[in-house]
Amino acid sequence: MPGALSGQGMNVNAVRRRAIDSIQSRLIELKKEISALLLKEQEEYANMPEFFQYGEKGTSTQCAIGSLACAVTNLDIAESFLAEASY
Repeated sequence: MPGALSGQGMNVNAVRRRAIDSIQSRLIELKKEISALLLKEQEEYANMPEFFQYGEKGTSTQCAIGSLACAVTNLDIAESFLAEASY
Protein backbone atom coordinates (compact mmCIF):
# COMPACT_ATOMS: atom_id res chain seq x y z
CA MET A 1 0.00 0.00 0.00
CA PRO A 2 2.85 2.51 0.46
CA GLY A 3 3.16 2.72 -3.33
CA ALA A 4 -0.48 3.82 -3.62
CA LEU A 5 0.04 6.59 -1.09
CA SER A 6 3.15 7.91 -2.78
CA GLY A 7 1.29 7.87 -6.11
CA GLN A 8 -1.45 10.00 -4.58
CA GLY A 9 1.16 12.33 -3.13
CA MET A 10 2.73 12.81 -6.54
CA ASN A 11 -0.70 13.55 -8.05
CA VAL A 12 -1.42 16.20 -5.39
CA ASN A 13 2.06 17.62 -5.88
CA ALA A 14 1.51 17.81 -9.66
CA VAL A 15 -1.79 19.64 -9.08
CA ARG A 16 -0.04 22.15 -6.85
CA ARG A 17 2.72 22.67 -9.41
CA ARG A 18 0.16 23.28 -12.14
CA ALA A 19 -1.56 25.82 -9.88
CA ILE A 20 1.76 27.56 -9.27
CA ASP A 21 2.50 27.54 -13.01
CA SER A 22 -0.91 29.09 -13.68
CA ILE A 23 -0.27 31.85 -11.13
CA GLN A 24 3.18 32.48 -12.63
CA SER A 25 1.63 32.85 -16.09
CA ARG A 26 -0.89 35.38 -14.78
CA LEU A 27 1.89 37.29 -13.00
CA ILE A 28 3.86 37.46 -16.23
CA GLU A 29 0.83 38.87 -18.05
CA LEU A 30 0.19 41.40 -15.27
CA LYS A 31 3.83 42.42 -15.33
CA LYS A 32 3.62 43.01 -19.11
CA GLU A 33 0.52 45.17 -18.67
CA ILE A 34 2.03 47.18 -15.84
CA SER A 35 5.31 47.58 -17.74
CA ALA A 36 3.38 48.95 -20.72
CA LEU A 37 1.63 51.47 -18.45
CA LEU A 38 4.98 52.38 -16.91
CA LEU A 39 6.47 53.04 -20.34
CA LYS A 40 3.50 55.27 -21.26
CA GLU A 41 3.88 57.26 -18.04
CA GLN A 42 7.62 57.65 -18.65
CA GLU A 43 6.98 58.81 -22.22
CA GLU A 44 4.31 61.23 -21.03
CA TYR A 45 6.73 62.71 -18.50
CA ALA A 46 9.57 62.95 -21.02
CA ASN A 47 7.32 64.73 -23.54
CA MET A 48 5.85 67.05 -20.93
CA PRO A 49 6.93 70.69 -21.14
CA GLU A 50 9.45 71.53 -18.43
CA PHE A 51 6.96 73.89 -16.82
CA PHE A 52 4.59 70.96 -16.19
CA GLN A 53 7.37 68.59 -15.13
CA TYR A 54 8.07 70.79 -12.12
CA GLY A 55 4.40 71.33 -11.34
CA GLU A 56 1.67 69.21 -9.85
CA LYS A 57 1.16 67.20 -13.07
CA GLY A 58 4.86 66.32 -13.23
CA THR A 59 4.93 65.36 -9.58
CA SER A 60 1.90 63.09 -9.90
CA THR A 61 3.36 61.50 -13.04
CA GLN A 62 6.64 60.84 -11.22
CA CYS A 63 4.72 59.25 -8.34
CA ALA A 64 2.86 57.02 -10.80
CA ILE A 65 6.16 56.04 -12.43
CA GLY A 66 7.67 55.13 -9.06
CA SER A 67 4.62 53.14 -8.00
CA LEU A 68 4.41 51.22 -11.27
CA ALA A 69 8.16 50.47 -11.16
CA CYS A 70 7.75 49.12 -7.61
CA ALA A 71 4.84 46.97 -8.73
CA VAL A 72 6.95 45.44 -11.52
CA THR A 73 9.82 44.81 -9.10
CA ASN A 74 7.51 43.16 -6.58
CA LEU A 75 5.97 40.97 -9.27
CA ASP A 76 9.50 39.90 -10.23
CA ILE A 77 10.12 38.94 -6.61
CA ALA A 78 6.82 37.06 -6.37
CA GLU A 79 7.64 35.23 -9.60
CA SER A 80 11.01 34.16 -8.16
CA PHE A 81 9.42 32.82 -4.99
CA LEU A 82 6.84 30.90 -7.00
CA ALA A 83 9.60 29.42 -9.14
CA GLU A 84 11.32 28.20 -5.97
CA ALA A 85 8.05 26.80 -4.65
CA SER A 86 7.40 24.77 -7.78
CA TYR A 87 10.49 22.56 -7.31
